[in-house]
This record gives sequence, C-alpha cells and structure tokens, in this order.
Amino acid sequence: MADINFLAVLLAGVAHVALGVFWYHPKVFGNAWMQLSGMSPEAIERGKKHMLLKTVVAFAAALAMAYMLSTVLFMSGQVGAGITFDTFLWALLLWAGFIFPVMLGAVLWEAKSTVLLAINSGYWLCAVVLMSGIIVLVR
Repeated sequence: MADINFLAVLLAGVAHVALGVFWYHPKVFGNAWMQLSGMSPEAIERGKKHMLLKTVVAFAAALAMAYMLSTVLFMSGQVGAGITFDTFLWALLLWAGFIFPVMLGAVLWEAKSTVLLAINSGYWLCAVVLMSGIIVLVR
C-alpha cells in the first residue's frame, strides 16, 4: 500500500468522472445512449433529484477502480517506467479481460443493442487507458 501514489489515484478518479461527463454529454454519445438504453428525458430529469448522491457514489467507484488499476500497474512494473506501449497494453488487456466480457452480457442476455455496447464499452476502454496514463505519469 505504501507504493500506491494516492495523488495519482485521486487524479485518475477525477479524470474518469470528467470523461464520463464528456462521453455521455448529449452532443457526444448522450442522446444515442439515452435512446438505446430506453431512457426518456423525463426519467433523466427525475434522476437529477439524487444527482449529488449518484455523483459521490460514482466518484467513490472511480477511486476504487483507480486504486486497483494502480496496484496492477505497480505489480506489473509499469509505475515509474513512464508511459510505454506496455502501459496501454495492460489497460487494453484489463478492459478486454474484465470489462468488455461483463458488458457483452447485456447484449447476449438482455437484448441490448451492439451500438449501446460500443458506446458503453468504448467509454470504459478510454477510461482505463486514460487512468493508466495518469497513474504511470504522476509521481
């Protein structure tokens, strides 16, 4: 635990949430996501009632993910080596081995759209790559 850079974890968590705000903005993928998820504008509006709580929980989850990602990158020798191809290869492998298969279940078992899979899993791929870059860069 002493080898974890908590500033890097914090910054990676913030970047994760910021990427989500951008990615799911109506002018980016937000409108398509809303339609493909079956979310109505009214449901989104009702959800704003608990936006602070949702944001806090999402940020806590982002910090947990950043911490675990930092641990994996440290154990694989990436932390302290600067950004290398291997940094992004680790991010891609973690996404392909853990995140994408779970998200694929929504297409296979919940009849969700492959376009929705692309939007959501693309977000997670970008998030893991972004967070990995921050973790190995911040010393």
